[in-house]
Amino acid sequence: MKMKKNARSPNRVMNPTTLVIALLVAALGWSWFGADAMPPGVAGLLDAVGLGNGNGRKAITLAVATDHPQPGGTGATMVNGVRLLVEDVNRAGGIDGRPLRLEVFDDGGEVETSKAAAAKLVRDSDAVAVIGHRLSAATKAAGPVYATHGIAAISPASTSTDVTEGNEWLFRTVFNNDFLGRFLTQYIHAVFKPGELLIAAGSHSYARQLIALIQSEAKGLNMGVAEPEVVEAGNGPETRAAIGRLIERLRQTTGPRVLFMALYPEEAVPVVQAVRDAGLEDVTLIGPDSLDRIDFPRLFQSLPNERRTPGFYSNGITIASSVVYDTAGRAAGFFREQYGRRFGQAPDWRAALAYDAGRAVVEAIRQSGGAANVPPATLRRNVRNGLDGMNSVETAVEGIAGPVFFDDHGNASRPAAIARYQNGELVSDFAQFQTLRKLPHGARLPDMVKAGQVINVGDRLFERTQVAFSGLLLHDVAKVDLGAFTADLTGEVWFRFARTDRDPARDPATTEPSDIVFLNAVGPVTQEVRAEDKTESGIVYRRVRFSGTFRIDFVPGMRSYRHPTIGVEFRHRTQPSNRLLYVADLPGMGMSDGAGYTQSLRALAPALEAQGWQVREATVFQGVASVSTLGDPRHISQDKGVALYSTFAAVVRLDEIASQSLVSVLPDKHGLILAGALGMLLVAGVANRSVRAPRARLPLLAVEVATAAVALSVARAYSIESLQERLPFVYLDNIERGFQAAWWLLGAYGLNVAIKRFLWEPLERRTERRVPAILRHSVSSVILLLCLFGIIAFVFNQPLTSLLATSGLITLIIGMAIQTNLSNIFAGIVLSLERPFSLGDTIKFGDQDPARVADMSWRTTRLEDGFGYVRCIPNSKVAETVLVNYSRRSPLGDVQHVLLPPDVAPERAVAVLRGALAQCRAILQDRSANVAFMGIHTVDRNAVGRYALTYTPVPGATRWTAAEEVSTRVQDRLSAEGLPQVEGR
Repeated sequence: MKMKKNARSPNRVMNPTTLVIALLVAALGWSWFGADAMPPGVAGLLDAVGLGNGNGRKAITLAVATDHPQPGGTGATMVNGVRLLVEDVNRAGGIDGRPLRLEVFDDGGEVETSKAAAAKLVRDSDAVAVIGHRLSAATKAAGPVYATHGIAAISPASTSTDVTEGNEWLFRTVFNNDFLGRFLTQYIHAVFKPGELLIAAGSHSYARQLIALIQSEAKGLNMGVAEPEVVEAGNGPETRAAIGRLIERLRQTTGPRVLFMALYPEEAVPVVQAVRDAGLEDVTLIGPDSLDRIDFPRLFQSLPNERRTPGFYSNGITIASSVVYDTAGRAAGFFREQYGRRFGQAPDWRAALAYDAGRAVVEAIRQSGGAANVPPATLRRNVRNGLDGMNSVETAVEGIAGPVFFDDHGNASRPAAIARYQNGELVSDFAQFQTLRKLPHGARLPDMVKAGQVINVGDRLFERTQVAFSGLLLHDVAKVDLGAFTADLTGEVWFRFARTDRDPARDPATTEPSDIVFLNAVGPVTQEVRAEDKTESGIVYRRVRFSGTFRIDFVPGMRSYRHPTIGVEFRHRTQPSNRLLYVADLPGMGMSDGAGYTQSLRALAPALEAQGWQVREATVFQGVASVSTLGDPRHISQDKGVALYSTFAAVVRLDEIASQSLVSVLPDKHGLILAGALGMLLVAGVANRSVRAPRARLPLLAVEVATAAVALSVARAYSIESLQERLPFVYLDNIERGFQAAWWLLGAYGLNVAIKRFLWEPLERRTERRVPAILRHSVSSVILLLCLFGIIAFVFNQPLTSLLATSGLITLIIGMAIQTNLSNIFAGIVLSLERPFSLGDTIKFGDQDPARVADMSWRTTRLEDGFGYVRCIPNSKVAETVLVNYSRRSPLGDVQHVLLPPDVAPERAVAVLRGALAQCRAILQDRSANVAFMGIHTVDRNAVGRYALTYTPVPGATRWTAAEEVSTRVQDRLSAEGLPQVEGR
């Protein structure tokens, strides 16, 4: 059975190139029928080879313009916030399959450099919108450039009142100074009630604008405001004199002493230092959002008192902020965790508002009909119109810091949060003001304003709310039961809050925050007070240990297949969110300096690992729960009979330890990994066809299987992520089983290819004969059968005992039915291995006449006799019968002796005889054809020279034919040379 060149193997398995084509076809269908959910990397790959729908060819550009955008610079947090947005959007499939791309421009922080940066941006960039600038002067300078070229800009940080005036292309996600000045004045009057407000101000327009607003608002409240003391940066004589006058006036002030600092951080340092060093501990230092900067507490690090007591200067400084992460809600909690992991530090408010600005742009594109086949100028106009349409809570985009929408002038409509520095971190103040939706039942607005419970800022009412700092740590996870969707948890929760001696009916600060209800508890929860304390300033601390069974996957929107979320969520038993607000005690839970909640849960590792789990990520957040009032008269004024309660949740997402893979290490690179795997498969498939070097076959197989495994992992991860919000888990279980079965099939494929490349093909090359198809098919069938058993046992968790018993019985029945065929098959295997004959050989089978082997199959051997008739003989008969193979005769050498007279020179005689052998056609002309002088011998009493002629007959010639020709040629040659031949033996 000679092998033919380029013949196909009978048991050929799927080539990697075929697999690549199949995957590309599937991705092509995905591209056309589900492009919105397609990874940008795959869309780009299809477009690169001309198969896509064009959406992956070009990214949509977002530009960020700010001063000092490099890492560590003042504008870095804005850039980082937009960068996170870009990564989130691209991870979700981009916009119409087109990814986002980020471009950063440094505006230098000055008017002229900002104009130049804006001109460069509109000239060189195809950005659809600009996130920037940071400083108000820079935004106002660049605004006309953007308006002229028709590109919208959203500032996350410019608070000057007139930034957006007269420019329909400018928006901002931060409140403006007009609102900030009025809000801070109302807050100071309601909370601190100073006899006279002292002010330290810079000489810049930001300070002048704030002071004018504070003085105007204070007149309506009959609150005295002292003439501001102007403080410059540095420690010059004028600054020292101004600070000295401030200290002296603070000492002389009676009643609550409050100092408002309309300053930038560097300007505020000498003022704060002087107040703290003077021992004025009861002075309240309060400032605007300009003091909300990550590095502000670090500006005091070189001072002796700060080195001895960290936080000596900055602790207790109260400021207004756009975002305080411990009160901003669930989205802000996740953003803080994500930002910390990505950049190694905590985000400031600018990062969140830059993220929200980018999200508003993305939603504007989507609401306008998408980005497919839209010219750049039209897309820019669509973005501007989309932003202008976000003009109410109903049309707002949900952002990190709350709903994002704009008034008629492009200004954001959002309240200010009050925060204070504590140990280098910004935390919420104990008193906050939230939007008042309706007056409580039976309450009068004048009385609430007089009591400091309500403030009025530009005809917008805000209600005072008690803030309770809450922390929660899990100590043990006794059991995670996915079947029951429960987890047995033990942990501790603590509360830190301010308590006053006012009338409980009029002051929410008398509420007991530790009176809580666990929202995801299944059955009763054991609670035990472990610690309680109260400071002289009225701050109460209470810690409670709890233990119980809690429902998993309890947070809407956090449902994730095979990644259950465990944790705890609670609310107050009776007080709604307008009276009590829970906020996360981030420093108390170890979440400072960029550290996340995940790092605080290391103690859970042993208990989780024992159950096959590990912590993937964790976070804490404050939220809101809607609860029916059930006719309670205390909440009868609530809309639609529903009361809103502040909630606190600690959520831990788990991973199965066995599920870790490249996909989980690089969860944001699915498209890139899949495109790379497909490319590697294509290269390996081409190389497999062209490379024949034995040493290269093993690396090629390893690359082929490894890249197929990566592609399968990415396909599984992306399929589950894309469908887990759309399908019930029971359907996802079936999809998961399908991928698990695919892993088994991949292993069978790899083993089958390895046997083909490293056993069958080398064997065929050595023997120059094809390995019988029956043998190949038999081995492949056994591998596939073992793979099938593995899938049944380990994927579907079905016992193999009954299956093996059933299959054994079936095998017995089938074996009895095809016993004769089986014997022929195995006889064919034996004949293929032993090879007693080959195609074309002439054999004698038993007592039948010799015949030529015409063909051999898995069941019969076909013989063709001399008359052309073909006989089919079962292989079992062939294996049992004596065979004579006339074509397998081993070649035998022969010899003839020639006697010559002794006087003939041996050299001459040998040359003549060799010439005679060279003329013979019936012998092989090789080394076996030779002549040797055997010496002088006596024959019949006469001396003769004996010469031996050795030779081998050619295949097909008989010994007699060869001997006759040799004798004739020798006789003729000797006669021609005149040499007589002596008779004898």
